[in-house]
Amino acid sequence: MSEKFDPSDEKYKKVENLPEKYQGKFVNVPKNKGGGFVRKEAMENYKTNEKDAKEERESIFGDEDIELLWILRIKKPLMRSGDNY
Repeated sequence: MSEKFDPSDEKYKKVENLPEKYQGKFVNVPKNKGGGFVRKEAMENYKTNEKDAKEERESIFGDEDIELLWILRIKKPLMRSGDNY
């Protein structure tokens, strides 16, 4: 009797650790996005949602608004901390 495959098992840290017959169904998640792995469909949905959210933000905020937000939220605090940009 073979053991049932459980992708949430702690012994699987990345796609390369999975049994070979399941590796094609999963993709690794970059470390800056949390690491590990997910089903390919989940990554495709994530990328689509990320793109849609970016397009929505750009449709709400014009170029001047984005530049102002950048100055207020990023550049100005950095300048206060002594960094010169």
